[in-house]
Amino acid sequence: MNPTPDQLALDVNTGTDAVPEWTPVEDIESLSVKSDNPTTEKWVFHRSKPRIFTKPSNDSYSVGGFLNVGDPGQEALRTAARDRADVQIRVRPDGVKGWTQTVRVGSRSFDVGAEDETQGIAFDFTGTDDAVGITGNIFLF
Repeated sequence: MNPTPDQLALDVNTGTDAVPEWTPVEDIESLSVKSDNPTTEKWVFHRSKPRIFTKPSNDSYSVGGFLNVGDPGQEALRTAARDRADVQIRVRPDGVKGWTQTVRVGSRSFDVGAEDETQGIAFDFTGTDDAVGITGNIFLF
């Protein structure tokens, strides 16, 4: 069974690394995840093929929705962005299986129009370490 958009869960760790406390990020309307796994090839003597070295993956996220000033999850992301601090997120496409990753909020934006009913907010994250699978290892990348 394929996950549906209403099952997606994005959480932020408002606890510690040793004792995580996963706080939902509410009022999110979109999530985009991009990843690449770069390698480097090095030729060495006495080999017919180059040695291939893997580098850490380059993961990036874009999250958008509407501003909710009373939401602890959004507040944790705004605080991390303001403090230029790393934060751990948990992404569960089906609400159960997924992954965690430590990220840095690279940019954030705020949008509002005179006729808008809500005020838009967006965050862009960059992974600072590799993602770690949880509860069944669903990796979308």
